[in-house]
Amino acid sequence: MAEQARYGKDGLKVHWLTVTFMFLLVPVRAKMVESPQDYNWSSYGFNAYNSLDRILTPHASYLGLARAKKRRRNKYVDLFSEHLDEKVLKAIRNCTQTGTPLGGSQFIKQVEDKLNLKVGYSKRGRPW
Repeated sequence: MAEQARYGKDGLKVHWLTVTFMFLLVPVRAKMVESPQDYNWSSYGFNAYNSLDRILTPHASYLGLARAKKRRRNKYVDLFSEHLDEKVLKAIRNCTQTGTPLGGSQFIKQVEDKLNLKVGYSKRGRPW
């Protein structure tokens, strides 16, 4: 994915940021609010503006954006000024609907090895 070049080799970090970005923009795309910060049930204010929230804790990928709080918040806000590629949105939606991991073949193999279970798409038809 193109996001790996932008965020580094850590696939989990890429996926968390991309999926978070997508889901926090759902109310914006649905024209329910103008900005993710306007949606009451969003974690955007917590991450972008350090709003108090006793329920939320920062995700490790969010913390990995930068060491300094102000720089981290700025980088997080900057992510929302970019637009998600339609291919990426489609891939996330497809994986969400089918319950399959979002990632490359190496990431999917790691998930399968960890779970000792086949995940992802299988070819249709008889196995022989």
